[in-house]
Amino acid sequence: MASARRRRSVYACLLPLVALMGIATRRFPEHLPRVLARYGGDAFWALAVFLLVALLAPRVSTLGAAAVALGLSCLVELSQLYHAPWIDGLRGTTLGGLVLGYEFLWTDLACYTAGVGLGVLLETLVLDPVFRPTPRPRALKNPVPRRIDMDDVLKFIQQRRSIRQYQDAPVSDEQMGILLRAAMAAPSAGNEQAWAFVVISDRERMDRVVEIHPYAGMCKTAARAIVVCGDTSRAQHEGMWAQDCSAATQNLLLAAAGIGLGTCWCGVHPAAEREAAFRELCGLPDHVVPFALIAVGVPAETKGPADYYDPAKVHNETWGA
Repeated sequence: MASARRRRSVYACLLPLVALMGIATRRFPEHLPRVLARYGGDAFWALAVFLLVALLAPRVSTLGAAAVALGLSCLVELSQLYHAPWIDGLRGTTLGGLVLGYEFLWTDLACYTAGVGLGVLLETLVLDPVFRPTPRPRALKNPVPRRIDMDDVLKFIQQRRSIRQYQDAPVSDEQMGILLRAAMAAPSAGNEQAWAFVVISDRERMDRVVEIHPYAGMCKTAARAIVVCGDTSRAQHEGMWAQDCSAATQNLLLAAAGIGLGTCWCGVHPAAEREAAFRELCGLPDHVVPFALIAVGVPAETKGPADYYDPAKVHNETWGA
């Protein structure tokens, strides 16, 4: 909107200047070069009409304004050639005589065209680049994913390790949000997303986790914990919710490693005693099953990358091949 106002301001400034130049060529031809004195008035007239149309009708395209200006100029020219009464009356006035002049030839049409052409050039080569906002590129419907060096990907995955010692440092809500967004970006059966997450931050509740899970001792120093749950009310594909939660958990672990946090995956499902304990701790309804406990914190230990690749565990086409 601001660009449109500035463009119209330019038109408003140029219009009287062009009109004065047109009048000057007719009023004082003896002080101007012969070609300018003979043809300049017509060109300035057409340019002034072009600017006037662009000023009064900003929604009209450049070609539309050019067509209107050239059409009006030609109408005036033809009317004078055929001695239209209204033209003779207008020429009898002082202003009409200054603007229209007294000698018209068909070559004037070329002058009108030149004036309109000058307006089009002004519009397209000067005003458009200055005042037209740069359009935002449209987002691709199916954007091509950015290629990442596979060695870097493999090294990153291998550097994710289970951390059991944590610093006495907080984990922010923003960081937790990143982990949960990554978890919910995981694939799921039928895209049902049959998962839910309980975030534990209270210190007393964290200590309680240590008591009810035999392998969750790292929660004594971890800043927070996440209980990954399966929501069976959303699971239409029987038994697949556990796979969905597994994918979500792995996404969460990788995201934590990516932002410098440590995690440790402690299994809950399908151990019935652990499920019951976490169901009570988190107040879970009957249709929600606690699947895994993830300790989250700032690492107090450093582990090297783990490369557990074993070609003996890979079988081509059939078992043992």
